[in-house]
Amino acid sequence: MSGSGAPWVDPRPGAVTTGGVLAVLLGIFGVLATLLVGGLVVALGFFIDALAQSKGGAETDQVSPIALVAGVVVVAVGVLLSALHVFLGARVLRGGSVARVVLTAWDGVAVLAGLVGTFASLAALLDGGSSPLLVLLPVLALAMPLAVVVCLWVPASNAWFARVAQQGQQAQQGPWR
Repeated sequence: MSGSGAPWVDPRPGAVTTGGVLAVLLGIFGVLATLLVGGLVVALGFFIDALAQSKGGAETDQVSPIALVAGVVVVAVGVLLSALHVFLGARVLRGGSVARVVLTAWDGVAVLAGLVGTFASLAALLDGGSSPLLVLLPVLALAMPLAVVVCLWVPASNAWFARVAQQGQQAQQGPWR
């Protein structure tokens, strides 16, 4: 491409690509999980209303307003945070150092939550109150963000982010590049 006027772009290492794509996928899965949890909150409201009616409570054909508001809030916040995760993953793929740091902090918290969930599931399994399959979900919740963090900070990734920052591309396109 010499002489064409197009700037030379440093090839992105596979680890950065893997970390960025995993971050985007985690965000997409987050949207799906948020919709599922929000639906469950609303369904729980219907269940509570039906239970109240069966116990002699007032007849009503609508879901509890509190459950409906809670479901909407859960969905709105979850979709917003998941979309932010997708945005940060996309910015990392373009060489955004700030996005890399924010995504690392965010996924670091997710790793800690995954550790807590994994240990809780193992404790329940050892106590006889759980299935071995139920240990798998917390392990996945631990492994995916851990993989993102590791991929974004291996030596090849560090060198690439340093070269991108050195080329001045980040300053030209704003802090979230």
